[in-house]
Amino acid sequence: PGVAQHLVEAALFGLAGDPPGPRVLVMTSGNLAGEPIVTDDGEAASRLAPLADAWLSHDRRIYVPCDDSVLRIVDHDQLPVRRSRGYAPLPVALPIQVRPALAVGSDLKNTFCVGAGGYGWLSAHVGDMDDLATLQAFDIARDHLERVTGVQPEMIIADQHPGYRSTAWARSYAGDRSLIMVQHHHAHLASVMAESGHPGDQPVIGFAFDGTGYGADQAVWGGEIMIADYGGYQRAGHLRYTSLPGGDAGVRNPCRMALSHLRAAELAHPDRREPAAAGRLALHEHGHVEPLEGHVALRETS
Repeated sequence: PGVAQHLVEAALFGLAGDPPGPRVLVMTSGNLAGEPIVTDDGEAASRLAPLADAWLSHDRRIYVPCDDSVLRIVDHDQLPVRRSRGYAPLPVALPIQVRPALAVGSDLKNTFCVGAGGYGWLSAHVGDMDDLATLQAFDIARDHLERVTGVQPEMIIADQHPGYRSTAWARSYAGDRSLIMVQHHHAHLASVMAESGHPGDQPVIGFAFDGTGYGADQAVWGGEIMIADYGGYQRAGHLRYTSLPGGDAGVRNPCRMALSHLRAAELAHPDRREPAAAGRLALHEHGHVEPLEGHVALRETS
């Protein structure tokens, strides 16, 4: 586990001459997990009441919500985990020229990007696109970023996943503009290429082990090796497929994937039951996971 430090961004957190306060303060963003920032005092009092013991309000309205940025320091270099306040929407220099475009991002921990010429402008952290409030916040932030940057997108770029809400939004928003669908892990590799200043004149060998994405074979891709450039990719290798019990439920409950890997590896239990049967039974009895057989949906994943 790491140790995090909250850098104070306002004098209100400790003015000279203030009486002593609590030795420890637990600070939280003004939102429920996965939801956009709440910017209205009345809404905060009703929606966030279970989270806070005290409130700090202001007499000026929040016009542009912006979450805290999160950085990891590795060998004295800043590696952004969440690029938001203090960074967005500062432009990112691109190693190639791009047409005016809007890339809508994925459904979890959504950020989006507008780009034109040699620059891209990333939004602040939006949230998980699984409720109406986040979709509305996304649309407001998209309109604001387009107006601030002056980018008028000629094409819309979305994830290939047919069930993503961001992709459904892109389909409805595109109108008569080009809609380009991108494979999830190829998008990750292309972003690393751009961040590294790769000019795109030669393909790269990319290793993408960064979560799940909808694959070209309709399986759930996860551990991928690709030969890729900005325009496309060839899947050169991947981790061996195993079952993902219950789809997203298997991601939220790692016990499911642990049992699935035991089953795929055919690891026998000392009491000579069928492979991993004792483990499946024990976790099922303790309410952690349903049996892999029966009515639990099994999707293949790498």
